[in-house]
Amino acid sequence: LAIMLGLPSVAREERRLVEKAREVLQFVGIESRKDDLASSLAYGELRLLEVAVALVARPTLLLLDEPVAGMNSTETAGFMETLARIRSTGVTVLLVEHDMKMVMRVSDRVVCLNQGRIIADAPRRRSNAIRMSSAPILARGTLVLRVEGLTCRYGKVTAVSQLSLEVHRGELVSLIGANGAGKTTTLKAIS
Repeated sequence: LAIMLGLPSVAREERRLVEKAREVLQFVGIESRKDDLASSLAYGELRLLEVAVALVARPTLLLLDEPVAGMNSTETAGFMETLARIRSTGVTVLLVEHDMKMVMRVSDRVVCLNQGRIIADAPRRRSNAIRMSSAPILARGTLVLRVEGLTCRYGKVTAVSQLSLEVHRGELVSLIGANGAGKTTTLKAIS
């Protein structure tokens, strides 16, 4: 009814939403494309737009499934910078990614899955061979996510078996493993 009547509160709310959209587009680095159709964006920009849409909801936990798949090295580097900005706001990130250089540069912890089970869960180790991001390895903060005994099946096939995982505020935890290890299934179950 307020929309049909054109009440001032509707106009104020619309201005607030437009400003919020501009802020988020600027935050992810694509504000210059604000007037363009999503279909005209380059692949890397489209992935950033997807992240922007998620960030508008002000999440405490952001689930990302292979966000740099198909990106060139320049787009990947830009996405890593965006991840650093996201982390600086205290948002927790659970990442599935096959680009191991990226994983080792952005992660606080790396969790390795095999046949739906965690086979390793360790903090990222600093290495002279790979230049790490300036993002610090954070001390554990408030618990944001606890998964206990997660089991997922597709028919008779068990994709994830008794998986337990904790993720804390501000952490960036990467799930790695071969195709079919249960990474995406884990994210889908969590979401």
